Amino acid sequence: MLFTALGAAIAAASCSDDQTKKVPSVGAAGAAGAAGEAGASESGGSGGSAGSGKIVGPNVSAGAAGTPESGGAGGAVGQGGAPPIDDGSFILFTVDAAALGLSGSALASVENPQSKIFASGTFTGETVKGGTNELRVSGARLGIADTDAIDAFAAVQPTPVTPLYWFSVKPEADGEGVSPTRLSFSSAAHEAAGDVYFSDGTLSYRNLGEGSDLLGYNALVADEQSLGLQPLPEDRIYAHEDNLTGVQLVADGIMPSELYFSVGPGSTGLDGSAVAATAEADRACTIFKSELEGTNTVAFTCADLGLATNSDVTGLVLYGVRAPTDVLFTISSTSSGLAETAVASATPIANNIFESPLDGTNTLRVDGPSLGLNSTDEIDALTAVDQSPDSYAYGATCALSPSPLGTDSPDGANLANFGSARGLGDHLLFIQGPTATPPASAGPAATDNVAVYNLKTCAFIAKTTIPTGIIANTTWAPVPLAGWSESAPLANLEYWNLGPDGSYVDRLDATGTVLKSFPLIGVPVGIAAISLMYEPMRDHFYGVLTSEDSSLDYTRIYFPRPAATLANGTGLNALVTPLYHPCSYGPALSGTDQRGNSVFTQIQRGSTEERVCSFTPGGEFDTLPSNWTLQTETADVGVLVPGTAFYAIFPDNGFNVERYDLR
Repeated sequence: MLFTALGAAIAAASCSDDQTKKVPSVGAAGAAGAAGEAGASESGGSGGSAGSGKIVGPNVSAGAAGTPESGGAGGAVGQGGAPPIDDGSFILFTVDAAALGLSGSALASVENPQSKIFASGTFTGETVKGGTNELRVSGARLGIADTDAIDAFAAVQPTPVTPLYWFSVKPEADGEGVSPTRLSFSSAAHEAAGDVYFSDGTLSYRNLGEGSDLLGYNALVADEQSLGLQPLPEDRIYAHEDNLTGVQLVADGIMPSELYFSVGPGSTGLDGSAVAATAEADRACTIFKSELEGTNTVAFTCADLGLATNSDVTGLVLYGVRAPTDVLFTISSTSSGLAETAVASATPIANNIFESPLDGTNTLRVDGPSLGLNSTDEIDALTAVDQSPDSYAYGATCALSPSPLGTDSPDGANLANFGSARGLGDHLLFIQGPTATPPASAGPAATDNVAVYNLKTCAFIAKTTIPTGIIANTTWAPVPLAGWSESAPLANLEYWNLGPDGSYVDRLDATGTVLKSFPLIGVPVGIAAISLMYEPMRDHFYGVLTSEDSSLDYTRIYFPRPAATLANGTGLNALVTPLYHPCSYGPALSGTDQRGNSVFTQIQRGSTEERVCSFTPGGEFDTLPSNWTLQTETADVGVLVPGTAFYAIFPDNGFNVERYDLR
C-alpha cells in the first residue's frame, strides 16, 4: 500500500527503573537506499547512514528501503538507515487491555498491558513491518492495580509557540476522519486505531462540489507497526488491531521523573493511593500525579477542569514550567461539563480538544473538523509538540525579457501563445508553446518552441524548436544528461512525457523525437494525467493523476527513470498513493524539494493564499503544510526551486514573475 520504511530495531535494553535512562531512537534516519537497476537482478543500495536523532518534521523516519523497479527480477530491498543509540527522541504510549503487540516486543510478553507505559524509538510516519517497544513504567510504580487502565498521561512541558497536535482515535465500525484526510484512508483499510496522527488545526479549502467548505487535515506521525503494535491481519480472519490510548513525545531522550495521568472507568488503584481514595464517580476525570515510586496524589479534580462527575478524560497535555498552569484535554462521548463551560455546550464533545486554566472553567481549543475529524470520531490519545511550519515571503518581481510572445519580441521565446512551464535546477524556467514565426528550416510543418529563462533575473537564455504537440500542459519534464550545463541548457538534455491516461511514459531526445515508451505497472485505468516532475536525488519521477473513482481527489505516482539500456516497452513498477487534504485535488503548482519529496500547492479559494504540502516518496506528509500568500492574485503557473523559493508566473499579466523566498 505505502512505500516501506525499514526502521532498525531498538537495541536490547533492560526494563530498569532508572528514570534517566535514554531510549534509542530512529531520529532523522538515513536516506533511502537506491534501488536496483530496472530490468536487472541487481540488489538495491544500502540504506543511508544513521540520522542525528533530532526531530525533523512530524515524520521521524528510518531510511526508506530500496525497491525492485521492475522489468526483470528487480533489485533486492536496501536496508533502512540504522538508528542512533542514544540522545534520540522516543514516544511513550499506552494501549488498551486487548493489545497484543508484535512478536518480540515487550508488549507481546506482558499481561494487563493497559496499566503500563511503553516506549518506542522506532516510530516512523511510513508504514513499516517490524517496529518494537520496551516496558518503561509499570502500573505499580504509578500506584495503580495491574488490572487498572491508564486512560491518559502527560509530563509537564513548556507552552509551545506553534502547537502541533498529535492524537489517536478510538476504532469505529463506521470509519474515522473526513475524506480525504490520512486518517480516513487508514480507517478505510481498518488500520487507524494504533496510529498516531498530527494536525495544526488549520482549516483549508476543500472542493466538495455544492458542499465546498473549509476543513482540517491530519497526517501520520507513527504507524502502529513502527511502535511494535499489532495490525489487522491481512486475511482479516480473527481480526484484531491494537488500540493506542495515550501518547507523549520525549524529545530529549530522558525519561520524565514524574507523570500525570487519569485512569479508566472501573479502575481501583492500590491500597493507600489517591486513586483508591477518590470517589468512583470521579476517578476517570481526576488527574493524578506520581513520581513513579509506587504511589500517587490528586493533582486536579474533575471540577478543576470544569467537568461533571462520571466524565472520562481520554487525552491530556500539561503546560507549565515546574507545575502545570494550563491543561489541554479530550473526553469520552459520555462525559459532561459543568454549567457555562465549553464542554457543557459542545456537540459533539469527543472529537474536540478543550483547554482549562484549572479554575473550574474550560474553553474549546480545537474543534474536531479543524483536525479533519467526523462528528462520530473520538480522540483516544493526545499530546502536543512545538513546530513552526515553513513559510514563503515575497521577495521580488520581474518580467520575462524579452517577452516570450513573438508579437512582442521575436528575440525571446517567440511563442504564439503560452503553453506550459517547468523548472530545472535552482533558477531555470522552461516554457513551451506554439511557435509564432516558424523558422524556414521547418518548412510548412507547425512547430512548438521550448525556451529557457533565468528565474532570478528574468533574462532570456536560449530556445529551440520541436514538433508541435509532442509536449504540452504540465505532463512533461526536462531531464539533464551527462555533459549538461546551465550555460547551454537545451543541449545534453532529454524530455519525458507522461501519457494522457498515466499508463505509460515516453522518453524523448532534445529534438522532441520519441525514443522509447515504458508502460507503468499498477496505475489505475480510466484516469487522466495532470503533471510530471523529475526528482534528481533518487533519479525518479513523480506524476499526478485524477482520481480512480472520478471524485475530486487526486492520485500521485512514483516511478524510476529507467536506465538508458532498458529495452523499449519494459514495464516500470509505479507506487500509487492518494493525495491528502489540504492538497488533495487539482494541485495548482508542483515540484520537488531538497529532500527529494514531492511538493504541491492548493489554492485557498476566494483568497490569494495557497497551502503547500510536502509528501515523502512513500506518500506521507514530510512536514506540516505551510502557507504561501501571494502579492496580487492566485497563480496557476509556477516553479518550486528546492529549498529556496517559489516563483509564481503570470502569463496573462506581462509574464511577470514573483519570487517568494523560503523563510
